[in-house]
Amino acid sequence: MSLWEKGVEFKGTISYSGTVRIDEYLDGETHTAGVWLIGEEAVIQAKITAGTIVCTGKVTGDVVAKECVTLRAPAVMNGRVKAPVLSMKMACDSTVHSKWLTACARSLGTPLCIPSE
Repeated sequence: MSLWEKGVEFKGTISYSGTVRIDEYLDGETHTAGVWLIGEEAVIQAKITAGTIVCTGKVTGDVVAKECVTLRAPAVMNGRVKAPVLSMKMACDSTVHSKWLTACARSLGTPLCIPSE
């Protein structure tokens, strides 16, 4: 596993075969067949391609996952998401949001999993 902690900034293209965790700034493009963990303090401006993406930080850019994208509060994602499964864990009552998100997921043809607390 590769870990980028606070104080690390990167601009460019990263290709990695295993699990990557970032808790800082990234600008560019990333590729891993494994898991891409985006920490709560991370600010990412990149195209991300991975097997699985788990995000609690801020991402601006297109995201492609072969298996699953999981968003955990307080994640913010601005861009297109392409994945067979989109999972969200919210920090608030999500009854209304769940209905809206389910309708969006259906229109995209992507299963949506919103686990209960």
